[in-house]
Amino acid sequence: MLHTGKGDDGTTEIRGSSGSVRVSKVDPRVEALGSLDELNSLLGLCKAKLGKEDIFLEEQRSLEGILQELQEDLFIVQAELIGATRKISLERVRQIEILTNFVEKETPPVNSFVVSGNLEISAYLDLARSVARRAERRVVAVETSKLLPVSKEIKTYLNYLSDLLFALARLTDHKFGINEERSNVSKDI
Repeated sequence: MLHTGKGDDGTTEIRGSSGSVRVSKVDPRVEALGSLDELNSLLGLCKAKLGKEDIFLEEQRSLEGILQELQEDLFIVQAELIGATRKISLERVRQIEILTNFVEKETPPVNSFVVSGNLEISAYLDLARSVARRAERRVVAVETSKLLPVSKEIKTYLNYLSDLLFALARLTDHKFGINEERSNVSKDI
């Protein structure tokens, strides 16, 4: 049953491998889990916005497939944060790093601020990047508050994830033949 009324007092239940606990809905753990959930939903929206216009990398990986993998990763990160035994591995972190480097080689170098919004899908990927950064900050806040242990792999994964999403946004524009709009502010910095 979705509606239980238990949260009407501003609390929610966090269930983990060591049991469950009721906490405030503004608890740093809830904020972190909620930001990760929002990011996962946004990646789903990115997949939907691709429609039939999916793009492929040279190694024949589709953007839709990559986004699906990232969504699965985020479920693992959320589960790990509440104590599940399944964890983001160092191997997966390295795969994200390698993929980001590969995608970067497909696009022109960045030497100024890039203005998002050239294509709807690239704008959504850039929005996902900024939500990934917020999720990363929320997860670090959980660690700083000593409420939950946060593995180095989670922190590194989330840091690399936002880089990958930025690279994918740029790649999408590039694959569709759209020239990036560069900010004039970059000249003053």
